[in-house]
Amino acid sequence: MSLDITFLGTGAAYPSPTRGASATVIRFEGECWLFDCGEGTQTQFMKSNLKAGKITKIFITHLHGDHFFGLPGLLCTISLQGSPDTNKLPVDIYGPLGLKDFLQRTMALSRSQLVFPYVVHELVPTPNQCPEEEWNDVFSGKRDEVACPEPQGDMIFLNPADDSYFLVDGGPVMMKAFRLFHRIPSFGFLVEEKPRTGKLNIQKLKELGILPGPLYGKLKDGVPITLENGRTISPTDVLESPFPGRKICVLGDCSGVVGDGVMSLCSEADILIHEATLDDSQMDKAKERGHSTPKMAAEFAKLCKARKLVLSHFSQSCQASIPHCPAVCEDAFYCGLVKGGHRSLLHFILSQDPFYAGDVSIQMLDFPLSILNSEIQKIVTGIFHLPFNWSGNQLKPGRRKSQRDFVSLQFLVFLWEASRKG
Repeated sequence: MSLDITFLGTGAAYPSPTRGASATVIRFEGECWLFDCGEGTQTQFMKSNLKAGKITKIFITHLHGDHFFGLPGLLCTISLQGSPDTNKLPVDIYGPLGLKDFLQRTMALSRSQLVFPYVVHELVPTPNQCPEEEWNDVFSGKRDEVACPEPQGDMIFLNPADDSYFLVDGGPVMMKAFRLFHRIPSFGFLVEEKPRTGKLNIQKLKELGILPGPLYGKLKDGVPITLENGRTISPTDVLESPFPGRKICVLGDCSGVVGDGVMSLCSEADILIHEATLDDSQMDKAKERGHSTPKMAAEFAKLCKARKLVLSHFSQSCQASIPHCPAVCEDAFYCGLVKGGHRSLLHFILSQDPFYAGDVSIQMLDFPLSILNSEIQKIVTGIFHLPFNWSGNQLKPGRRKSQRDFVSLQFLVFLWEASRKG
């Protein structure tokens, strides 16, 4: 199963000319799952190679505007660009308690009617996810009645057995949410691929006298077969160990996690996406505001034994300059790979071509992490596309496009093959 991640927005508080508000897309099997939908997300979709009409699920980490103010507009635009289809499955929207009320009121006041169905599933938070005064402000007030149809959906409560909220268990992936600590209740999301069938042991099949053909397919699909001599061959007899599923963790705004089960849920994540709003010199300020720094993110990732850490949600006051790195891009249309600063730090930097809306870079921290301080650069402006199996030696830029394409799009997406492991 191919799987990739696209960062449509990695800025905090509001969208800017060089960084969109929070929005990340995980794409697999023709579906797009959107995580957060800050203001301007729909225009970022239009600039990318993604299709908003392919969105089947949306996950909102928390109810601060820079994470969900773009949602009503995105839904309306998808509706305007689509056509009525009575057979279309509803778009599932997951988020904290209060999200359904927001969408219901917004659609009613704007007289918006969508041509596709949607349902809103609300995660019921716990009081220890935010300061007490904030909890009282958010959840003690009464709401006026709104005269419009209420979206369908479930109320999802915490499962104390593993400190998680069970969300999805259909198709190739399983998904859960977990609690984070922020100024208001915030959540992280675990996307875990189910184990994949191991390879057929061809040598053993030959020894059993089974030649390549339809029987191989049946065994691969888990179906026992019976040979001409009456012997039954079980798939477990000829299949190697299954491939473990890939795991992605997407965290909303936070200065920490809530509950003992989070470490287990995020354990050995292939990719951990964590906010880093302020640099390490402002750690006290970050914690006071319910946010993290690169060092805080890295410490959590190290505890989880995550394989890759991607930082996001940067203060718009932070620039993506890399003062200690040499020029990295002789080809104005392609990106270069440079190693600079720390041994564990890889920078992917787009050339500062006038066609782009600012310079673009992304940073990935590989483990073990040796040096973590304020020199770690702020990363990602514009749109960045990350194949799941991203590593330094897999930089394969796509075909060079015309200058006209870049003038109109003002961004560059890395087009790499995201093939399944094994």
